[in-house]
Amino acid sequence: MQQPLTSYLTQQIETNYRANHWYGFGLLVSLGKLTDAQWHQPFGHRTVADIVGHLIAWRQFAVARMEDRTDFGIEMHSTTTDWPDCSGRSPVDLLNELEASQTALLKSLERLTDGELDLHFPKGYTYSKGNLALGVMQHDIYHTGQINLLVKLLG
Repeated sequence: MQQPLTSYLTQQIETNYRANHWYGFGLLVSLGKLTDAQWHQPFGHRTVADIVGHLIAWRQFAVARMEDRTDFGIEMHSTTTDWPDCSGRSPVDLLNELEASQTALLKSLERLTDGELDLHFPKGYTYSKGNLALGVMQHDIYHTGQINLLVKLLG
């Protein structure tokens, strides 16, 4: 029997988050290489803490849409929703919030059937629920690459 697509997506999102994938280190492995000071060390106009806050925001957005909620929105390139200020946040707090976003994301995805992956919410929204799940995974991979580069540059 073929594995349901929702299960496959869940498995891939979890692998990208916790483990090493064929392309390199997973998100948690990469973050675990940083000292507390490195989380807030600026490189260009961002810090690792900023990137993690950004990942959390987009995961919360995707979860809201997959659960048919409109109570959470993101304005692209906004400092308050797209890139929240994480300058006063500890790595432990950010990791706890990231873990909560991972749990919520996987639970939302697990509640969907494969057929529901094609649904768009709200009506007329550009992306389907499946696109959002893939988008979160791709977004995490992109920013994990940035974090891996920062680990090398800061280390």
